Amino acid sequence: MTNVHEEQGKVESANTFVSDGAITNPSLDRFRRWPFALRIAQTIATREDPNCIVIGIYGAWGEGKTTVLNFIQHELKQYPNIIPVKFNPWRFGDEATLLKSFFKTLADALKKSLSTSVEKIGEWLQEYGAILSPISLTLSGVVSISPGEGTKEFGKSLSAVELDTLKERIEKYLKDAKVRVVILMDDIDRLDKVEINNVFKLIKLTADFSYTAYVLAFDNRMAAAALREKYVSADTDAGESFLDKIIQVPLHLPKADTIALRKLCFEGVEQAIHTAQIDVTQDQANEFVRHFISGLEIRLQTPRSAKRYSNALLFALPILKGEVNSIDLMLIEGIRVFYPRLYTFIRANSNLFLQSSSKYSGPFGEDDKKKQALLSSAFEGLTSDEAQAATSLLKELFPCFGKMGYGSNWEETWAKGKRIASEFYFGRYFSYAIPEGDVSDVAIEDFISNLSKLSVEEIVVSLNEIVTPRNADNLVLKLRD
Repeated sequence: MTNVHEEQGKVESANTFVSDGAITNPSLDRFRRWPFALRIAQTIATREDPNCIVIGIYGAWGEGKTTVLNFIQHELKQYPNIIPVKFNPWRFGDEATLLKSFFKTLADALKKSLSTSVEKIGEWLQEYGAILSPISLTLSGVVSISPGEGTKEFGKSLSAVELDTLKERIEKYLKDAKVRVVILMDDIDRLDKVEINNVFKLIKLTADFSYTAYVLAFDNRMAAAALREKYVSADTDAGESFLDKIIQVPLHLPKADTIALRKLCFEGVEQAIHTAQIDVTQDQANEFVRHFISGLEIRLQTPRSAKRYSNALLFALPILKGEVNSIDLMLIEGIRVFYPRLYTFIRANSNLFLQSSSKYSGPFGEDDKKKQALLSSAFEGLTSDEAQAATSLLKELFPCFGKMGYGSNWEETWAKGKRIASEFYFGRYFSYAIPEGDVSDVAIEDFISNLSKLSVEEIVVSLNEIVTPRNADNLVLKLRD
């Protein structure tokens, strides 16, 4: 496929799926994440106020939060007085383990980064975590003993040393060493509500040392919902209120540029076509681009969604090469990725979209309002613009979905084009295989192309390899065509 987009770069062929991993090198930035991350890192590194600061980077899954954290860490390493520490809260299910592991991670990071003796601060940090581990606090300040910890051990922990004294020692050490520790946490929104609560308690109530900073990347809506559910508050804004008390600098990830997303997506399409070794004419490429922009692009909102679409095509195109219309396949796979509920509806309701059942008067053939009523469940959760875009794409894929009537001769036209609108080809697009009772187009085309080279006996052998009692009728029909 050539010239899918005039700004599209050359894409190397690959036989593997597209990685969804975040990038670490700012030179590979495609979505203007680096200037955003650079500003955050420089602000932290040049901060003179010793108090702890908590920065939240808000964004949906797949928007590039991890990439931003990688860029921030990359820049912070340029400052000798900054010690960046990545902490992954996914690894620790219970509160006590989370606390102990967090402070051990800090101690290990300081040991690696400071040239002076750090035995004391390492001991203090781990002791601080050990004292806190039997204690369970709520964000409202209520204290209890964590499950599995006896009251005897709890009292012994508190009597060992005062928490405030330990905290003062740790803060003084950081001050004298003239360093600031920056803790970066990712994917908090993917934890369950108890684990999310534990992470925010850790930051708010136990680890807010001077000369520290936190950069937390998560979907604020999901985190707020988890906190709200945890505390069963009637106040619909309770979760947001908790976040406001913890996050001092809330920053929303800048929206990815539409053209940059399109370019990334089209590069993935190009790679999938090249991998499948499918020839696509310029007219077909233009047709795909037109339908993609009008029907699918409105749902292309994150780099992750572009990569998911690329991987869908890398899977589907080689399997169905020569068996279906490639452009129709690329578009229906787009519906699967960007409109999953609609895709499920189409797959389960072929009778509503095909010529054989739509040419007669009935509920689906009367007018657009009744069609929209039938599709209302499939459009659930979409905006009016998204529903309109999806509807326009349906009309392109399934002409009977539109107002215009089609005679029986159109079925023959769609079948010859291996279109999804043909009742003979519809099932292939959803099963990624030749349905039972059908016959492979590729097998028939190979058979016909080799006829002149075969003897009668060899022709009989070749036919026997193709024909079965269930597909004989279809084989005859296709041979006649």
